[in-house]
Amino acid sequence: MNQLKKVKKLIDEGLTISTQMNDNLLLLDFRKLIITHYEMSNDYKNALIASKDYIESKDKIYSDKIINSLNQSRKVIDQIGHELNIQQRERRILELKQEKEDVNRKLTVKAIGIIKRDEFINSILIDFKNLKNSNSTKKIISKIKQYQLSAKDYEDFEILLQDVNKDFFDKLIKNYPTLSQRERKVCAMIYINMQTKDIAKLTNLIPNSIDHYRYNIRKKLGLSRKDSLNNFLNSI
Repeated sequence: MNQLKKVKKLIDEGLTISTQMNDNLLLLDFRKLIITHYEMSNDYKNALIASKDYIESKDKIYSDKIINSLNQSRKVIDQIGHELNIQQRERRILELKQEKEDVNRKLTVKAIGIIKRDEFINSILIDFKNLKNSNSTKKIISKIKQYQLSAKDYEDFEILLQDVNKDFFDKLIKNYPTLSQRERKVCAMIYINMQTKDIAKLTNLIPNSIDHYRYNIRKKLGLSRKDSLNNFLNSI
């Protein structure tokens, strides 16, 4: 009998230590031992109570384990979802950037096409003007002049340029308010990689005038001589 009391004392100490250590699995082992102790002592009432405590503790421990496991799974799923969302957003941003670059390439091609058409028509006009002056020649020249670059051609191109690059224009206006309207348009043409001579022809200016605009733009943007205006505008 004294031996059983010693065992009970050891089990009670074990229960206390495992509780203090917050070691649920160890606590569960000692609860199982206390059941065995009560049964060996023929104390079936306390054995039944200890059994209920053991079952409740066991259920709670495994329930907590399941909950922790589910929480960990949710965290992993949330992390995966977050990473997928980031990848999807990055992919969409790249797609939109590619789409914009494609549109701007087409816009540049359109601008160069307008310029080349005007150059071609001007060359034909010169040839006809060198011919013998006659009524038929005058009529042909009059018809050809209808296809020369007009203010409307530039206006249509300008509207398209601003529509496609609205964000770019908005950032220029917000961040660099000292830029004039013409300077912003020149910036946009540089932004879509148009050459100085093509910008000059499309705006009905001489290349030196565009160079002057470029100088003023660089000054207002705070760029040094070493800085690339094209690269800077593409970084906005």
